[in-house]
Order: sequence, then structure tokens, then C-alpha cells
Amino acid sequence: MNAYRPEIDGLRALAIVPVVLFHAGFATFSGGYVGVDVFFVISGYLITSIILTERADGTFSFRRFYLRRARRILPALFTVALTVIPFAFYLLPPPALQDFFQSLRYVATFTANTHFYKTTGYFDTFADLKPLLHTWSLAVEEQFYLIFPLLLIAGLRLGHRLPLIGLVALSVASFGTAEWALRHDPAAGFFLLPARFWELGIGALAALYVSRNGAPRGRAVPALAGLILIGGSVFLLSATTPFPGFYALPPTVGTLLLILFATTDTVIGRLLALRALVAIGLVSYSLYLWHQPILALGRAQFGPDLGTPLVFAAITISVLLAVGTAWWIENPVRRPHDGFFAKTPRTVVLMIGVALVLIGIGEYGKDRDGFPDLYAARYLPRDQLDTYRLVQAARNNNFETSIVDDRCTFWAKTPDPAFVARFEACAAQHGPAVIVLGDSHAINLFNIAAKSLATPFLVGLSQGGCRPADAGPACQYVAFDTFARAHRETIRAILFHQSGAYLIADANGNVDSAAAFVPGAPNSIPQAGIDAITTYLADLDSIAPTLWLGPTQEAHANLQDPAAPVYHGAFRIDTDVIDTFRKLDTVIAGTTTAPYVSLMDGFAITPDFLRRGNCITYRDNDHFSDCGENLLAQKWSAILNAALTRLRL
Repeated sequence: MNAYRPEIDGLRALAIVPVVLFHAGFATFSGGYVGVDVFFVISGYLITSIILTERADGTFSFRRFYLRRARRILPALFTVALTVIPFAFYLLPPPALQDFFQSLRYVATFTANTHFYKTTGYFDTFADLKPLLHTWSLAVEEQFYLIFPLLLIAGLRLGHRLPLIGLVALSVASFGTAEWALRHDPAAGFFLLPARFWELGIGALAALYVSRNGAPRGRAVPALAGLILIGGSVFLLSATTPFPGFYALPPTVGTLLLILFATTDTVIGRLLALRALVAIGLVSYSLYLWHQPILALGRAQFGPDLGTPLVFAAITISVLLAVGTAWWIENPVRRPHDGFFAKTPRTVVLMIGVALVLIGIGEYGKDRDGFPDLYAARYLPRDQLDTYRLVQAARNNNFETSIVDDRCTFWAKTPDPAFVARFEACAAQHGPAVIVLGDSHAINLFNIAAKSLATPFLVGLSQGGCRPADAGPACQYVAFDTFARAHRETIRAILFHQSGAYLIADANGNVDSAAAFVPGAPNSIPQAGIDAITTYLADLDSIAPTLWLGPTQEAHANLQDPAAPVYHGAFRIDTDVIDTFRKLDTVIAGTTTAPYVSLMDGFAITPDFLRRGNCITYRDNDHFSDCGENLLAQKWSAILNAALTRLRL
């Protein structure tokens, strides 16, 4: 049953070539990504065939099976990962480099698919700068290899029909999962094993069929149909096709037909067995490993549109590296006759050691945010480099340690006993207090108010991530309610303030989403968020006079990444972002029944406010820096007077 079939290697060529050309950007091969699905079916077939044959011969062992898989997959994979590290370090912009380092850890632990599921879509533009994105499919196969042999052997021990019934049931459930995921979680359907198991399962079912019915027999019509199904998928599907699920059936069923019926007795089988295709198939694994990092690094160096000459150069380099890797890495480790790799303990220790090195390098690089300072020094012109360094100085200023604390102007996360004692002492000295309540943006506002010297008794009760609509148990709101009821006579006014980004939704309905602030991107203002705050403030107003100080202008410019557009053009707040916050301010003012004062009007921030002299006014994309607070403090007295007038105090 395991006699060598050159047409299977030719089928591998039929899988890898469309994948490479798809990733290279050839529009004709718009569905070339289905080559991965072809590989899945082939893998399921070959692995199951090996297990069934060895079990029938009495030679199967889990130890030998997993060792063979490790020898087959890991040496070439680790070689590529290690080789790419210095090039990625030099060429990738910081966010992409940080993701690359993080992906190293997942590649080394066979979980790359879970990483990319959480961080990107396979067809996203940013995916073009992910050198190891393609390793998601290896992770799917590795996870299949870990669990499937155990299930198959256990099933065979319980009866000859059970593996077939179980495999059909699991594959049907997996296909159903893929269809469900298309509607509810497309990324999970694309990247994760539960929605991909059925594709490997089709190959496994083919192996079970052959084991019971003898070697595949050539049939011209189904073989031709298989070739048409794969070819049609390659040329007719695209990145917008819902996938996998129903549209993954043609390439996978086509692969099944070719495995079962495209023997060398048929024209299609002889075509697949041509030396040129077999040669490509024999290096297909290494070619798959190399092509994505070469293309990704090329785009990092030369731009997203490589152009035909550079694309062909990248493919040529990938092929040459694939041949070298197959010749000097894959084959010597897979089939060692003598030398270092002939000793299994040495090989295992080496592979574990390299995996640990990759994990260590990945952890180190991730923790350093992709080394933005080195990238800035290498690529930014002098004037932008100076701006970048000013930004870093603003970012490195600790937010909470820069909060004003002076006698009866003080801040706390929650009204604990120390806070209450200090509050009561100051109330005895100065009378009722003005309290600034909210999330981390309210810390900014408290500092601005404290720096203006507009009131002698000012208190901040605020902490990051704490908004009344979604407050966690560690937030201050429940404790503040109790405190306020007990001290209502010594509270002059409560000024509520929170981030506006949590009241702005992107095209998918997600709030606090970077996608909502991309210039020209659609966004909306869900009324439910405004109504929730209005309800909360109405309850609070029954205790003490309460005012909503509207959202401030957030920059939403990528200040951390020296490759971001703001460093390669005007260093300004985008007017679309300002218009979005102005729209939010107008909607809140027109719909809330709570007393409301606009900080968009009060601060009147313009695009050039992002930098004033040597002051970078934001410490990140939405919080003011220390010097930014100082500039806005000059306008606070007028705002406070307007607020107290609004409350008739």
C-alpha cells in the first residue's frame, strides 16, 4: 500500500505552485491559497497509510511515528526561522517585527495558527509583512498528527468499522464547524484545527478505502474531474470567497479523486508523474517554508508592490533555498545513514535546544516592542528623528507618578480609609470639594484642573479602564457611591469624564477600535453608550450636583511606531479624527439629558496641537502628556466657571 507513487509528488507540485504565485500577487492565481487544502488532504492520506501499513506489519510504534514527524518537519522549519531573524530585525518596521518575534515562540511550540488567529486575518494587507504567517498550516498539521494517531489506533483496537464511522462523524462535525465559523468567527474557521480537521480527514478516509479495497486503480474521468476541480478553484476563487467550508470542497474533493484515480495508468497520472513536477514536489515543503519570508522581507524593503522583476527574483531565491534546504537539511535528517543525525538522542536534544532558543529570542524581541528606537535611528531623517525622540520622552514619563498631589489637591483610585481621612480634613478647612470622576482620561483632566489653581479643594477618583457602563469589581464606582452618600454635604460638584473612543464604533460595531479612526474609515456613535452614561449620571446627581464634561480630542496618531505615516509627513492630528470627535461631542450634547459641557469647545484643539515647540502634547494616541496638560491648564478656569454655572453653583 505504501509503494512510491510519483504522481503524489506531482500533486504536491500542483499544490505549492499556486500558493507561491498567489502570495507573490499574481491576480490570475486569485485562489492559489487552496494549495494548502490540497496539502492537507495529501497529508491525511499519507499519514493514515503509514499507520495502517505499519500496524498491519506489526511494526508501528508511537515513538517512531512522532520521531519521524519531527525529523520531517522541524529541521527545515527551524532552519528557516533562525535564518530569517537577522533579516527581519533589519528590515521590518517595529509592529511587524514585534509580531515576528512573538510568532517565533508559537512556531516553536506548534501553535502558530492560534497566534495568527488572534492577531491577523490571512488576507489582511498587514499580513504581507508577516514572514512566518504561512506556518499556521504546519501548526494545524502538527496538531492533527498529535491527536489523530491516538484516535485511529484506539479505534482499530475496538473494531475495524469504528475508525471509519468515527472519522466520518468527526469530519462531518468539522465541516459543520467550518460553515458555522464562516458566519460567526471566520478567522477561527480559517486558522484552527476544528474547522480544518475534515480536510485532513478526507485524505484519511481515502487511505482507509485503499487499505480495504487494494491499491488505487486508474480512472481517466474522475482523475480529469479532480484536476478540473483543483484548477477551477485556483483560478475562480479569491480572497473575498467565504473560506473554508463549502468552497473548500472542490479542491479537497479534487485532491481525493486524484489520489484514488490518477495513477500512472491514466494520462493525468502520467502528467503528474513528469520529472519536472516530481522534482518540484520533492522540494515543495522547503519551498513552502521559504517563499513567504522572502516575499514578506522583500515587501518590507521595496514596498508592497514588488513589481514583476523583483517577484521573479524572490521566487528564484526561494527555489534555490528550497533545493539547498531539501538537499542539506531535510534529507540528511529524515534518512540518516551515519553521522550526527543517525543518533536519535542527539537529534532530539538538538531540536529541543533550537526550539528553546527560538522561544527565548521571541520573548526577548517581543518584550522590546520590536526595537522602535533602532528602526528610527536607521530610517528617519534628522528632523523626524528629533520629533520621534521627543515623543519617546513624553511616552516614558510615568502617567500615575506625574499626578498632582499637593495638600488638598489629590487623587486616588478608590475612596479607601486614607482617602476618606484626607478628604474630611480638607473639607473641614476648605468646605465642599470638586471631584473629578472617571477613567484614565479623568486623570488627565484632574491634572489639568490641578495645574490651573482654579479651586483650593480638588479631588480625583479615577483609574484606567474604569467606565461606569462596563466597570469591573476593582473599579471605584460602587465604593464612590457609598462615599458620596455619606459625604454629600461636602461635595460641591462631581465632574464626570471618560474616553470618547468608547463611544465611537468602527464598521463592525467595535468601540475603542483603531479601525474607527483610520482616515476615511466608516464609524458610528452607538446611542446605547451615551444613554448608559446618562442613566448613571442621573443616579449620581440625586446624591450631589453632577456634570458630564464631554470627551477631549484624542490624537489617534501612531506615535510609537517610527514607520507610521505621522513621521513621514506633517506631524499633525488628522482632520478626520478631529471631525469624528466633534461629531461625537455634538451627538452627546444633543441627546443626553445630563448637564453637559463641551471640552471640544473649551480646549479647541487644532491639528497642529500635536506638537507645540519642544512639547509633544500626547503621551500616546489618546492621553495628554505632562506638557500637554500644562498648555490646556491655561484654559481650565473658563471651563470650570462654565461647568459651575451650568450647575448653578
